[in-house]
Amino acid sequence: MEGNATNRLRRIAKIWSIISLVLVLLVFIGEIIFPHAGDTGTVPLIDWVLLFLFPFLTMVGLVMAWRWEGWGGGLAVASYVLFLVVISVDRGGLMWEVGLVGAALAAPGLGFLVCARREKAGEGMPGAA
Repeated sequence: MEGNATNRLRRIAKIWSIISLVLVLLVFIGEIIFPHAGDTGTVPLIDWVLLFLFPFLTMVGLVMAWRWEGWGGGLAVASYVLFLVVISVDRGGLMWEVGLVGAALAAPGLGFLVCARREKAGEGMPGAA
């Protein structure tokens, strides 16, 4: 019974991660094709750090989670949490719209972590494959 719930959760996390990856790719493609108007000067280092943490490292974690659920899910969640900490310190508080949208995109990482934990917990049980 628990195996079925874990498999369902794994399937949901995989589908959700595909949706997250596609949405992030669409934003990048849209930004390349139709760059937003604004300051075209040099980009501050903190913005590159934030971009590296989320979405880049978070999405790398979601891709990794297809093969290594625990490591990939952990990387996705940890990089997103670190992104929230860094942006909150830099901008003087959490930007809720960024936090909520990012959380929705990084959420499959939690699903992968739960699946990895359930698999690990099931290894020591009698009758577990």
